[in-house]
Amino acid sequence: WVGYGVHLLAGDAETAQGYGYGDSYLLWVTRDPSYQTNRGYVQLYRSFNDVRMIQVASAILPVSDFDELETTVYTNSDEGEIQVFLEGRYAFTFPTDDLKSTAPEVALRALGPVTFTNLTVRGE
Repeated sequence: WVGYGVHLLAGDAETAQGYGYGDSYLLWVTRDPSYQTNRGYVQLYRSFNDVRMIQVASAILPVSDFDELETTVYTNSDEGEIQVFLEGRYAFTFPTDDLKSTAPEVALRALGPVTFTNLTVRGE
């Protein structure tokens, strides 16, 4: 079981020890052969606090090896949507009316040793 991801638009986290991270969205890249298949998935979770999260969107990864997967996430509070791209290919759009455009935090999360490279966060 492997996985890594980033909490977006995060705020109000009390601890980084739970699965959730305050009020945020978690983009999670994972593979769990005992639960699913050998295919990898990109998943979007809505985190309500440090322990309560629900999965709101998912897509199968377009590649079999995701050790160096280029992942791009766009959040648009005007349109009320989160768009996810993998290796430049569209994965999914999640419509929502509760995007927190002023939440200041981003948190990286991983199961096991992971290296995040070329992380860029832009705001407008």
